[in-house]
Amino acid sequence: MSFMGRIEIVFYTLILFGFSQILRSQTPNELYQLSVEQTNDGKYTDALVSIKKAILNDSINADYYLQRATIYFNLTKYDDAVKDCYSSLKIEPDKPQVYYLRGQICLVTESYGGSILFFGKTIKFAKNNDLICSAHLNRGKAYFALGKISEAHDEYLAASEINPKAPEILIPLAESYFRLKNSEEALATLSKATSLQPDNPQIYELLGRILIENKDYTKAIEAINKFCSLKPNNAKAYNLLAQTYYEMKEFSDAIVAVNHAITLDPGDPLNYKIKGSVLLEKGQTDEGCNCLFKAMQMGYLEKCSYDLLDYYQQKCEKE
Repeated sequence: MSFMGRIEIVFYTLILFGFSQILRSQTPNELYQLSVEQTNDGKYTDALVSIKKAILNDSINADYYLQRATIYFNLTKYDDAVKDCYSSLKIEPDKPQVYYLRGQICLVTESYGGSILFFGKTIKFAKNNDLICSAHLNRGKAYFALGKISEAHDEYLAASEINPKAPEILIPLAESYFRLKNSEEALATLSKATSLQPDNPQIYELLGRILIENKDYTKAIEAINKFCSLKPNNAKAYNLLAQTYYEMKEFSDAIVAVNHAITLDPGDPLNYKIKGSVLLEKGQTDEGCNCLFKAMQMGYLEKCSYDLLDYYQQKCEKE
């Protein structure tokens, strides 16, 4: 055989080897694994291409449809995600990860009844403690959104029994204690959360609200200032600060704080209600009443409470 003939054989051998490697790298399972990696990296479009290729070659694998549903969920294509959840359940009817994803979809779309149902199915079928814990936590969030605080509290407790050192559980658990008028347990639970995540702003926001409710204003100011330092562009932090200074009758500080809150979020009617109340206490009746009226124009009564109506009539419509 000539020298050129040998080169030609080697050349075609390399081509065939390379082609076989390409084919091998595109087996359905490897495409699925690639899609999972791409999803974890936030490359959802690439992940979708990969999993579609996997499904094209293997249409009876429940994990593949669950993976595609997960990608659609991250892309906020919830109808497509639900369709793939159904496809996955047709293959594996008791797959807990699918029920968990359905619960998440219902939670973000505010279909709280469905969310409670699907997280319940997750708990029923799951064997993985982490998944069960997350299902209890999220079912608690659904109950909380419906105003069913006792039921939410029970779910948070169940989650905390599985993972007692998770701030993402301890903070809503503390909130539920607070809503159930058990400030002592709420503060104790927040103390645990603080030891685990000392720079979590959610802790200090909730701590501030609890201390305001307990009329412990000095400690409330300390907690809310910490919240402000961790979230300097958060209007709610300065809103809380203004409320606390108002309760302490430190009206100049309250005005500074609420003005900063208004700068950060000019669309929140609560800021104008607070500012109006402070100005009225300072004897600036016209300016105060104008702020209260503006709060009502901005939807305070619908968004917050009807308490402002009586207050406005009492302070601003005297005969």
